Amino acid sequence: MPGDSFPFVVASLAAAILILLTRRSGHHKTLSVVLAGLVVFTTVAIFAFYSWKTGIFNLGTLIAILIGAAFGSFAARFIASLYSSEFGKRDRPVAPWRTTGYG
Repeated sequence: MPGDSFPFVVASLAAAILILLTRRSGHHKTLSVVLAGLVVFTTVAIFAFYSWKTGIFNLGTLIAILIGAAFGSFAARFIASLYSSEFGKRDRPVAPWRTTGYG
């Protein structure tokens, strides 16, 4: 009986790609929508082939897909936040009186 690691990895990669495609800005929104559609179609085709080839698509596989998608979404958002324009920006001081020379 095959494990559920393959659906987990495919779901997490698909979710990461979709998150990163939707975060793109600029005038290439149509290209992002088309690529997102291709990612969804390819992912569904991979899962259909997997279930047809192994003959096993049960509740465990569905849970692995859901957890993989959540993991991929979180990882993509975290990595994208590292490259955002606000990364490394200093926050205002918590105690402003310490920076004004009163103590």
